[in-house]
Amino acid sequence: MLSSPVRTALLLAICMTNNVSAQSGGQTDIATQTTQPVAEYLLSAGDVIELMFYYDPELNQKVQIRPDGRVSLPLVGDVELAHKSVPAAITDLEASYAKELTTPSISLQIVSYANQKVYVGGEVQRPGPFPMPGELTVLAAVMEAGGIKHTGKTTQVVLIRNDPGAGIVMRYISLKNRNGTASDAAKTILQPFDVVLVPETKIARADRWVDQYIKQLNPASLNAGFTYLFGTGVIP
Repeated sequence: MLSSPVRTALLLAICMTNNVSAQSGGQTDIATQTTQPVAEYLLSAGDVIELMFYYDPELNQKVQIRPDGRVSLPLVGDVELAHKSVPAAITDLEASYAKELTTPSISLQIVSYANQKVYVGGEVQRPGPFPMPGELTVLAAVMEAGGIKHTGKTTQVVLIRNDPGAGIVMRYISLKNRNGTASDAAKTILQPFDVVLVPETKIARADRWVDQYIKQLNPASLNAGFTYLFGTGVIP
């Protein structure tokens, strides 16, 4: 089962990409694309974090955020970290340890993310949800899905993101530069529940039409039709 954010983004993506394909032969004005700044990641239950104390290394540890959003730490007890950005969490931790340490200088690294996934669909070998063990780029996500089929269009890959402030945001990405190297846009870092869709090329759509409307016709009907045309002199 896909998560609710993925289902919402995926359904909207289908509508939006179909609409784009109907306009100007599927071409999109890059200048009119909607772009939004990347939102800060918020810690969530199940995330594993590593805390490092610059002046008190004996307190360094890895800890997992509990389902209630808290962690248990020496000297200060339970501290709530879920739904906070990394900088905000560090500020709260240093404030908690200020009562116990002379110089509570702390760094926080996310070791693993809990149930964070992206969805890759369209013309890829293995469409579906994929876990995010850490930073994952658009290109890396496509490769996780087995790469693009020969019917896939690499110049207009669709990235859909459910931004808390702006709602559903869609962006078009070309995975390659003209010289065949990976583009800067292909290195865009994905966020949890992003959707990456690889559309069909025009040639692939034409081939599919031929397969559906020509090759799958009853051979007897085809033979009868051509026999009729020959008989009437339409085809000499």
